Amino acid sequence: MLCGTLVAMIIAMKTMGLKKAEASAANALHSAGMGFLITGAGGSFSAVITAAGVSDAIKNLVSGISGNTGLTDPDRTGRRMSNGLPRKRPLRRVPA
Repeated sequence: MLCGTLVAMIIAMKTMGLKKAEASAANALHSAGMGFLITGAGGSFSAVITAAGVSDAIKNLVSGISGNTGLTDPDRTGRRMSNGLPRKRPLRRVPA
């Protein structure tokens, strides 16, 4: 991968010129760097949670939840939620 990058940079310098090739590489590295930063932060967060033993607590907490949890009420009445808030009255049943 490094060899391919070096060859691409050499070709870019010959065809675009040094300044444009550097600007293009800087722009590409900025975009890729943000992705690497976010991925690394997620990985380190996962490692901290695992090392602290919190991951087992999260697994136990979430293990009883099934289905689409964002749509039903936490007390499992089956009432739909609007913008995260439970409705005051149950939904009307429409005959099929």
